[in-house]
Amino acid sequence: MQTPSARSVLSVLPKPRLAALGRDLDVAVPNVGTKETQVQTLWGSGRVQLRELLGRLKRDELKAACRAHGLDDSGRARQSLSARLLEAREGPDSAPPASVFSAAEVARHVPHAGDVVVCRHRQWLVEDAGLPETEGEMTRVRLVCLDDDAQGRVTELLWELELGARVHRPEAHGLTKVSRLDPPRHFAAYLHTLKWNAVTATDGRLFQAPFRAGIHLQAHQLTPLKKALSLPRANLFIADDVGLGKTIEAGLVLSELSLRQRVDLALVVCPASVCLQWRDEMASRFGLQFEVMTRAFIAERRKERGFGVNPWGTHRRFIISYPLLRRPEYRDPLLSLLGQRARKSLLILDEAHIAAPSTARKYAVDSAITKVVRDIAPRFENRLMLSATPHNGHSNSFSALLEILDPQRFTRGVPVTGQGYLEPVMVRRLKQDLISAGESGGLRFPERCVVQLALGHRDGHWHLETRSRRGSTGEMDIAPERDLGPADAQELTLSEDLARYTALMAPKSGRARLVFINLQKRLLSSVEAFSRTLHAHARSVERAEREAKATVPELADPEPGLADNEDDAFGVDDEALDLEAAAQVSRHSQALTAPAGEAKALLARLLEQAERTRLLPDAKVRALVAWVAEHQCAGVHLHVNGNGDGLGPDRPRAKGKQAKQTRQAKQAG
Repeated sequence: MQTPSARSVLSVLPKPRLAALGRDLDVAVPNVGTKETQVQTLWGSGRVQLRELLGRLKRDELKAACRAHGLDDSGRARQSLSARLLEAREGPDSAPPASVFSAAEVARHVPHAGDVVVCRHRQWLVEDAGLPETEGEMTRVRLVCLDDDAQGRVTELLWELELGARVHRPEAHGLTKVSRLDPPRHFAAYLHTLKWNAVTATDGRLFQAPFRAGIHLQAHQLTPLKKALSLPRANLFIADDVGLGKTIEAGLVLSELSLRQRVDLALVVCPASVCLQWRDEMASRFGLQFEVMTRAFIAERRKERGFGVNPWGTHRRFIISYPLLRRPEYRDPLLSLLGQRARKSLLILDEAHIAAPSTARKYAVDSAITKVVRDIAPRFENRLMLSATPHNGHSNSFSALLEILDPQRFTRGVPVTGQGYLEPVMVRRLKQDLISAGESGGLRFPERCVVQLALGHRDGHWHLETRSRRGSTGEMDIAPERDLGPADAQELTLSEDLARYTALMAPKSGRARLVFINLQKRLLSSVEAFSRTLHAHARSVERAEREAKATVPELADPEPGLADNEDDAFGVDDEALDLEAAAQVSRHSQALTAPAGEAKALLARLLEQAERTRLLPDAKVRALVAWVAEHQCAGVHLHVNGNGDGLGPDRPRAKGKQAKQTRQAKQAG
């Protein structure tokens, strides 16, 4: 029979339980690696004694320990099982442990009035501690918080139910005998560590976040952090140029405020297409775990915690897209959680110009997204706005956006004049400004060059002319015209027929004009998209004509829309957009009169041409492939064949055919 010891008992426990014990005992137990490594880490820390370890184990774990040491595991009392292991130990502490809730145990381990305790990751002063009078009762302790971010906060708890709670007695741990002085470098490191750990209540010029982030920091990215810490509330507009790292700057602000215990709840509102990018960058660069609010996330939380749970209360950092934030099923629980104002909260609006009212009127009229953001933003203590294009050309819209950021400084309808008004709350740098001021840190930003691919159709051939405008100088470079090969100009023919059809059928005003606007948009997109939308329009006007002649109107088919594709948390796909466009065209087409005469002939011709050419190579795609082939890397070898579809001269297809024949030969042999 093996003699029980702390190490042998630890060897019986599974790996997750060993990791949990490490957290309770403040021992860094690795989550990965072998079980023996975890046991050695716990046992080698010197914090695991057999008596204390047995007091932490559950009944099933004690039974398993008894069986592993060849002892009787009968009975259900934890005290009896622990006593058998201690008696087999035959050591000085072989006496059976007292009950967890016994008065004797409480007298030795519970705090008394005036003690300083560590509980719930904070330091507290004990105002009152009521010792239990009878067996089985627990100690009710009244505490006052000592931490600088919550001084004076009062709470009451049952001491025996608190995990990891302990009495802090610094006088019991004296310094070792001083034999020599530390080297200056060692003492400097110790002094800097004390300063950084005490930064929550000291100088705002001392930063922690840059040293705890996995990023290659640039000097200009510290400016928003410095300005945010200088404000009583971090209400800041980061309007740096594209590519200067606005996401990094926002992450630095969030990380620093979290380390200073000024932010406990964070919400990022961004376009649906970058939700996952925000989540991954915050996790990989700053170690901040965010939850993306989606329908699947809500379903999981309800499955775990019950249908009535508020999903916003299950975590402390969230990411949500603008379209989802507009929906009541997502917005109302958030408002319920925030209340009038949530303490230690931060709202980050990425691409904040989306929330600005886009109107040229004297008093900006709020859009649906503007109303939602205007309702939610005041409930956060701190607000960050990110946008490379903060001003849309209308001063009233810009002032309305700034009022959401800081209603004490700005008022909607009052133009913002002068840089002095924006200086306290806005950071705006262009790449050229950083290069001119020598603040780019040696970075060589690529020069922005706008390339225009101009297409023309002459003599049955498509011709491509490439025009490039340099952003720094404004110079225009025009390349020699290229012949893309013979092809029909089906896009031009469809455009001319659609323009004539619009002139005959489109009303002067009203929602019915949206039909023809959408048809033009779909034709600019692709002939395939135009064909689908045109068929929806044709079916709708035919149905309206039948209903006008019939005595009993027919029931209209349900129109597809984005409501049927609710799961757009990460952006609506192209298929859903096509369905929505077709549904909108179909709805508004019912208000049109049935085409007759020339209009009816034009519609039939448009349908026939679109159906015939919908699968033919698109001229815009051919031009793009030709430009890519001209400017590609030399090792890519992308060729443009006579059809302009971007495939090489049958070489990739020949390889695929040869590989297929080889596989068939091996299977036959």
